[in-house]
Amino acid sequence: ARIALGMQLYALQLASSSSGSNRSNFVGVGEQQLDAVRLSLDAEDAFKRVWGDNADAISKQYAGTGAMKTDMTRTGKRSAKGMLADGVKSAVRVYYKNVVDEARQEAINLITACALA
Repeated sequence: ARIALGMQLYALQLASSSSGSNRSNFVGVGEQQLDAVRLSLDAEDAFKRVWGDNADAISKQYAGTGAMKTDMTRTGKRSAKGMLADGVKSAVRVYYKNVVDEARQEAINLITACALA
């Protein structure tokens, strides 16, 4: 995703190639492609924040809780606080799976006309 973002920003002339050369840096796969675009620290932080927020939104729709390991996504480091938060999310997911999800799934089936007779 970071490579695709970098290519789009480069095409819009909002980012530059780390080597200062042309778009040929984006051709092929490998280390050269991974290093093709350097985002500013502010842009990198914003990208990580948006990526984590998106993961949380999708996870809340699917599992009922925020995404796991978003501390790693947002900061690049695994923290004790993040591990504790993941433990709480896991416990909540177990509760939802065993108590709440059946009614929730029936409502989704009804709304999407997938209810079984």
